[in-house]
Amino acid sequence: MTAVLSRPSLQHSTTNHNRVACVTCGQDWTGQLACHCGGCHRTFTGITAFDRHQLAGRCCDPTQRGLVPVTKLYWSGWGMPGDDPRFLHEASDSEETSR
Repeated sequence: MTAVLSRPSLQHSTTNHNRVACVTCGQDWTGQLACHCGGCHRTFTGITAFDRHQLAGRCCDPTQRGLVPVTKLYWSGWGMPGDDPRFLHEASDSEETSR
């Protein structure tokens, strides 16, 4: 008989805005779309940002991969520039000047 051992890597909190926390690094986040990397222990706003931070299966500095720091209501992480309201105004300005 083979025993299967598993070590939980996430803790769920039902009392604190449904936060999820990594037991290895202690970082916590909320939201169904957020992704946390078990390699570099950075948290991302979604799967696209998570995928972008890796190159050939290795974690990279998010800023070198075109990601921006994003502050959510209860946590901070990394996201695509279009996900951050700070960058939406710049995009609309450049579109207007090109007309």
